[in-house]
Amino acid sequence: MWKSVIHRGQRRGRQLGFTLMEFAVAMVISTLLMVGAAYILRYMVVQTGANGDRTMAQLQAQYVSFWIGQDVVQAQTICFGNSTGTGFPLKMQIGLDGGNVTYEVVNNPDLGKNPYQLTRTDVNGTSLVAQYLDPVSTKCYGNETSGDHFLLVLEVAAQVDQSAASSTYELSPRYSYSKPPTQDNGWECYKYSVGA
Repeated sequence: MWKSVIHRGQRRGRQLGFTLMEFAVAMVISTLLMVGAAYILRYMVVQTGANGDRTMAQLQAQYVSFWIGQDVVQAQTICFGNSTGTGFPLKMQIGLDGGNVTYEVVNNPDLGKNPYQLTRTDVNGTSLVAQYLDPVSTKCYGNETSGDHFLLVLEVAAQVDQSAASSTYELSPRYSYSKPPTQDNGWECYKYSVGA
């Protein structure tokens, strides 16, 4: 009988559950895991934002090439307004009907840190082509190649927050131009002949 009583007493003296030390170790490990998970989540959110900004900057550069490229193919005359030293504003006479299209890099303070955008103006009004442009690095100029061929070279730089993208495009008009380029009220103009 005494054995049974002692055995019961020993059982009662044992503790069920965790000791304070075990609980403290478990809390430290759990805290480290949560801090690590929060750090990884923050990194993923920041990277997603940076990738979105980089993609937006690349798209803005591509928009410039797409819009101007569409008009260059149809241009009868291409004129560079070099008052800013960048070749902009860029003016084109489109098709045989003589419709004019003008591209300008303009300041739009509503855009925040990088407020420059490229606009396209024609008889229907003004359209936004691209935004977040670097006004110093976004340039256009003519490049004469062999014979009577001429390329319109676009250097486009865009920056969205901390992400930047830049591209250089060479656009070829459909027609050959008549040499030399002419000066028209401060504009350097290249005229094209349809028959060539």
